[in-house]
Amino acid sequence: MFKNLATNILIFTLTLIGSPQISATPIKFNDLTILVSSCDKYSPMWGPFFASLFEQWPSLLQENNTVPVLLIANHKSYHNHRVTMINIPHESSWADNMLSALQQVNTKYVLIALDDYWITQPVNETRLNELYQTMQTEHAAMLQLSNHDPRYQDGQKHATTSNLMYINKFAHYKVSLQLAIWDTEALKVLLRPGEDPWAFELSGTARSHGYPQAFLSTNADIPIRYLNAAHQGHINPAAIEYAKQHQIPFNYAGFPVLGKFNYKITYNTWKKRAQKLISFLQQPGSFYQSEYVQKKH
Repeated sequence: MFKNLATNILIFTLTLIGSPQISATPIKFNDLTILVSSCDKYSPMWGPFFASLFEQWPSLLQENNTVPVLLIANHKSYHNHRVTMINIPHESSWADNMLSALQQVNTKYVLIALDDYWITQPVNETRLNELYQTMQTEHAAMLQLSNHDPRYQDGQKHATTSNLMYINKFAHYKVSLQLAIWDTEALKVLLRPGEDPWAFELSGTARSHGYPQAFLSTNADIPIRYLNAAHQGHINPAAIEYAKQHQIPFNYAGFPVLGKFNYKITYNTWKKRAQKLISFLQQPGSFYQSEYVQKKH
């Protein structure tokens, strides 16, 4: 019996030593804030979002419990000791909310997440830390953590960090609201009051063309995998299934469920794109202006 016990202990010890996922010292994410973009309308998303965040990234409750976690809303609150509310009662736009919230961010870097990004697998902290350290060394403006689309994976490979690339200077959706770590000041410069998230991705991309700092993106070995739980106000059926499997309460009764084809979403998407194109053709210079810079100076 004691021989078997000793053998099992030896195997367990060797497994720990040989595992690349286990670090001798805990990984600390310093100078980083997590900022969750939301509003009262989407408060049903908060429970599943934070349940998955803290389940799949448990160090946020342990060695990384000093990483600020901020949630943007209007009047409502989410009651969790790790979540700090930023209530903006009279919002004028998504971008205005972001600019107001960023004034309360006291770290050089900020991880921007939308409330429907539900993390579905354990966060690979070793890989995330490698990318984060590279971002700091490069003084990059943005590090996109999830890029599954081959159309946007043709950037120059990073010389020392594997499966990391520089986003091309004039790439489509160079500015993206998929899960990403931002240089806080760079994000302030690229935001423009009055824009919604889709306008920011289009117009912010245009403004980023002249921005001096690098934009980085993974193209494989993604450290944080997540589910898009909603799309333009429609709930992804996979999110409903995910909540059921993980026994997370999710009251989505006030939202339509995304089907195989939704005419309204398709129409609204192309309508927004047409409006932005017309606006660009009428006043192309406005896409490159930053009211944040004008106010700052």
